[in-house]
Amino acid sequence: MDVKGKVLAVGLLLVVLLSTGAEGYWKRLICGTSLKTQIDNAPAGAYLLSDGSCTWNVRYTIMVRKPITLRGVKAKLVEGIGGRPLMKVFAERFYLSDFVFIGNRQSVEQSQRASLLYISQGGFRVRRGSFINSTRDGVSVYPDRSVKNPKPIVGGDIRHIIGDGNVRDVVSLSTAGDGRISTSNIKVRNVTAFDCSKKGAVEVSDGVHNIDIRDISAARCIYGISIQDHGRSGFETNTQIQISNVTVVDSLYGVLSETSTNEHSNISITGVKLVRCHNAMLLKNIQQLEVDDVQIFWARKAAETQIDVQDCSGLTVRKLTFDSGGSTDTAIRIAGSKDVTFDGLRIASRFKSLYGITFYRTSFDGLSSLRVFNMDVETTLEQRVKVV
Repeated sequence: MDVKGKVLAVGLLLVVLLSTGAEGYWKRLICGTSLKTQIDNAPAGAYLLSDGSCTWNVRYTIMVRKPITLRGVKAKLVEGIGGRPLMKVFAERFYLSDFVFIGNRQSVEQSQRASLLYISQGGFRVRRGSFINSTRDGVSVYPDRSVKNPKPIVGGDIRHIIGDGNVRDVVSLSTAGDGRISTSNIKVRNVTAFDCSKKGAVEVSDGVHNIDIRDISAARCIYGISIQDHGRSGFETNTQIQISNVTVVDSLYGVLSETSTNEHSNISITGVKLVRCHNAMLLKNIQQLEVDDVQIFWARKAAETQIDVQDCSGLTVRKLTFDSGGSTDTAIRIAGSKDVTFDGLRIASRFKSLYGITFYRTSFDGLSSLRVFNMDVETTLEQRVKVV
């Protein structure tokens, strides 16, 4: 058989495999037929494809209870329909790609908010898609505690996502049962957020573990990244969170931790660029926190500080640059923290501040809890390090 014949044979074999179910049931979605009905009628393992030429209007939440693959789907919630996600996933191995999900935030009150996509099982992949105008999040990932034996979420992948005009987060990862039903081993890559009026690009909360977040951008949001809990139990402790390559523009915060006194720990934040933000970072109640390579450009005027550190013992900060902006009372404020190290702090002449670091003594061991190396100050400060 010549090369041309071999190629033709391989092509025919692929067609046979797809049509006979050897690689799962394959079907092109029909524009004029209910999306919900087509998903309900598809067998487990089905591959459902749309060419993107039509938009399905969704009035009732689409429930996915079996592993399927959806590609090319464009769907929109009907105006005025509140309290309903566009899609809820209750099955493992749910794969969604090349999609557009559109909400109805202009016609629904916040008391009736709901995420566009809700995932309650692990092993999922959500890739190359857009979440637009959600009344809540683009995608919310947390276990389903309404079932008799709720399962933790283990494993998942979210990447190449754009969120535009969502009220809250583009991607939200959380737990259930006040942290008792966990979510872990999730990768989040290349998420871009525009105009999140109450939150931002990515939030991790309430006791998630081993979360890897990279390549995040946010503009005109409350924050780029948030780490939080609700303080309802000791199980809501976030650990092993890696955050890297974050760019935040024209927002209130770059990185925000709204965390209670639970012992959140082993969190790293690296490669952060903040432009025209009101506050660079608020870091609270995190132990063994590492911050590396942060650049702050044209910071908005802040009454007290650009970086606020509260109760973060074992904090290490490397390569922190205040390039421009201000003014502020102090570039960095540290309170309630011990074993804090800064190595490579630069305050450029275009950044306006009275003090470099303001360190509030604690009952631990006084000033010995703070170590500062390689501090380069190009602007005029009343004091490089102020101890209170």
